[in-house]
Amino acid sequence: LCDIDDAEYLKFPPENIYHFMKNCSSCAVGSSALGEVAMQMNKRVFTLTSPVIDHGLRKGRKNTVLTIGWIGFYNAHRSSLMELFYPALGKLPFDVALVIMGVTSEVHKAEIEQYFAPHPNVTLTIPEDIDWKNEHAVYSMVSTFDVGISPLLDTEMNRAKSAYKLKQYMSCGVPVLGSTLGENCSFLQHGINGFACNNSDDYVQHLSSIHEMSDDSYGALSANALNTATGFSMAVFCNTLLANT
Repeated sequence: LCDIDDAEYLKFPPENIYHFMKNCSSCAVGSSALGEVAMQMNKRVFTLTSPVIDHGLRKGRKNTVLTIGWIGFYNAHRSSLMELFYPALGKLPFDVALVIMGVTSEVHKAEIEQYFAPHPNVTLTIPEDIDWKNEHAVYSMVSTFDVGISPLLDTEMNRAKSAYKLKQYMSCGVPVLGSTLGENCSFLQHGINGFACNNSDDYVQHLSSIHEMSDDSYGALSANALNTATGFSMAVFCNTLLANT
């Protein structure tokens, strides 16, 4: 069994991973795009979506100041954020708090701070020294978000991703604004557990909508996001694996 959860063949010479794809009994892939690649090497390919643990942390009521969060390896997503999401925030006619989890470069941190310096409506938080092994602490931060964002430019790498950050948000009951690309489409239901956003104008529209929502309407959106998590639980992961091995 060869478990493939990212488009690693784009980062490194692919001969090794192709060798395993060809010679394993089956390949478990984290997205349909990865499945298309693996099926060229192996007749037995199945989707095994990346799971999120049941950490027990749940979103409460919406914050007084709308809190928007992003989590991930910033270096890999910088272009998507800069092109699709950041331009929207300066256009918003209300105050927001922006939390970016996963910045590891001082250069990138300075760049973000400089970008938002002319926009006094944006309060910026960039947590440092995050202990990624402490999942309770990580999800404690995620559960403070009112909205989680998942902007993706249309690249081969992004089409192959398993929508993990989207799952992290929803596992806390945090609604998502994200691109309709790759595996995002498998979990993001427009108007139900979040909103599809493919450009900065979409983000302006739907952030404004969430900002103006009543507590009851937001609570329904949050509950729907949390209910989505049943589709990527550890139980689903294990049962899918057992059924295909």
